[in-house]
Amino acid sequence: MVVGKVVADRYELEELVGTGGMSSVYRARDRLLERRVAIKVLHEHYSRDEDYVERFRREARSAAKLSHPNIVTVIDRGEATTASSSSSSTSTARTSRM
Repeated sequence: MVVGKVVADRYELEELVGTGGMSSVYRARDRLLERRVAIKVLHEHYSRDEDYVERFRREARSAAKLSHPNIVTVIDRGEATTASSSSSSTSTARTSRM
């Protein structure tokens, strides 16, 4: 993913916040609701492995069940097609810290 890219016709990536072993997190702007969000994107090489994709989906579902002031709220989960025509799994969280 590239800063400036629009994911799911809604989220405009603004800045790479961090990268881990399986995914990267971007600060983004929700163009529909005009708010800041965090987008977590599974690394492309894992997006071709169904086991990793399912693990990423389970993580998003589990995180969406949590409710605590110190935990971001998961508001969306989906898949986006990249320029190379592969699919990347994403989860979107609302946070007031961005």
